Amino acid sequence: MGLTTWISDILPFVAMIAVECTDVGASTLSKAALAKGMSQYVSVVYYNALGTLILLPYFILRRKQRPPLTCSLLLKFFLLALNGAIFSLILERDPKAWILDHRIETITIVYTAVFGSLFRISIHTWCLHKKGPVYVAMFKPLGIVVAVILSVTFLGDTLHLGSVIGSVIITVGFYSVMWGQIKEKATAPVAAVDGTCCSSSSSGPKTPLLEQYCDNEKV
Repeated sequence: MGLTTWISDILPFVAMIAVECTDVGASTLSKAALAKGMSQYVSVVYYNALGTLILLPYFILRRKQRPPLTCSLLLKFFLLALNGAIFSLILERDPKAWILDHRIETITIVYTAVFGSLFRISIHTWCLHKKGPVYVAMFKPLGIVVAVILSVTFLGDTLHLGSVIGSVIITVGFYSVMWGQIKEKATAPVAAVDGTCCSSSSSGPKTPLLEQYCDNEKV
């Protein structure tokens, strides 16, 4: 029982770390491919189209376990994809730009489609069911650290002091807000079955008047 609980706690943590690392890896590869001359509009169209093709069998195989896809919803998806493709074709009019000349461009598109769409969506959905939205959001600043490490290691970027200070400020501020939200939810009054409110903390000098009133009503 203890081993099962430990595994159920550690697996979401490892999965979210992997998602942040793969997301930053996709950004690093995209940066390298753009440096080789690949258009960002071509990249977006190709990896979204490939990601859709990869996810299509999943939706077909699990059609009995998901809400039905109506014709109206499918039409909206089609129009949205069509508008995006037309918009990209207008912005990128060079036919040669749509031909992938370098290996790094193909690797970037395949990697982003697999890990940026399929892997990330699957892990985020699973962790949301297991741990909730706060747990998933807590790992977002980790991407800043991973991005800095990969950029300096593989792309040869210069690490500036301002970037480090800004990243630290953003990370500390983000986790401070998340900590405040967790504390607020922990001390918030909970509705009882009979319609009266109750609180997890006992009444005292620092307890809000509404919670004290609810506690008195329960007595």
